[in-house]
Amino acid sequence: MPCRGQKLRDRIPRQVQLEPDVYSSWAYDALNVIATAMNTAKSTKPDDIRKAILGLKNWKGVEGNYTFDENGDGLRGYNIVKNEGGKVKFVEHINVDK
Repeated sequence: MPCRGQKLRDRIPRQVQLEPDVYSSWAYDALNVIATAMNTAKSTKPDDIRKAILGLKNWKGVEGNYTFDENGDGLRGYNIVKNEGGKVKFVEHINVDK
């Protein structure tokens, strides 16, 4: 399974000139969830955006697939990766379902 985080570096505009750090993928996913919800809701009203976020099912982000519940919790697992010679290698996925 290829690591989605490996491609995050390619998505950052070159003019930024920063390497993604360990937290970059969380921020990247958060902004894209909000943008997706705003586009789905065709609104910038908080209640409309929240409703659209809660409607996201199996949304593919860098950190994993998000399906939001009534509490707004979306990620049900985490990928374990390791760095081998400067390359990110997928090790395993751990589910944390309730």
